[in-house]
Amino acid sequence: MTNREKIKQEALKLFAEFGYHQTSVRMIAKNVGIRESAIYNHFPSKKDLFLELVHDGKKRVQAASYINEEMLELLNNPELFFTQFIDKVIEVWTKLEERMFTKMMIQAKFNSSVEFDLTLNDLFAGISNILEIVFEELRNYGYIKDYDNELLSEQFLAPLVVLKFRFLINNFFDKEQVLNYARKHASFFWEQIKL
Repeated sequence: MTNREKIKQEALKLFAEFGYHQTSVRMIAKNVGIRESAIYNHFPSKKDLFLELVHDGKKRVQAASYINEEMLELLNNPELFFTQFIDKVIEVWTKLEERMFTKMMIQAKFNSSVEFDLTLNDLFAGISNILEIVFEELRNYGYIKDYDNELLSEQFLAPLVVLKFRFLINNFFDKEQVLNYARKHASFFWEQIKL
């Protein structure tokens, strides 16, 4: 791993734990095991380092993280599709880097004056967009009731977002408990929208 990557990794951990303003370049350098001035060889400022982490996070929240061609083939069995989709969402969300990124974003949104072009809604845009397409396809196949795709997407995601904030941003959580809750939600949701 390069020093640049080590710096980013440590900065993400510290920004997630302490927030942008409470994390100093000196803290990051100490955790990486380099001199403070070495950080400035890679990033002109702490803000530039933070903004690169935001940019990296934007790339990670794309729809491709959650769905692939094999899953799309399951649309003829929607209940199985939703179960596998939920499993994939929880797999992505429970990765340490993703949990730290979410915590960093929450810290930055509520405890920082740093301006950046990623909103909390952006954290879920990729998954929301793909769900709207999925609901359109399920309607076209005659599997679900005629509801607005955006509304369905929001209704499906809202409990999962709460779940993410409630469990996944904590340092300690029971992945099986999170997965079981999410699967129950998917099953309940499917029962409400199926024809």
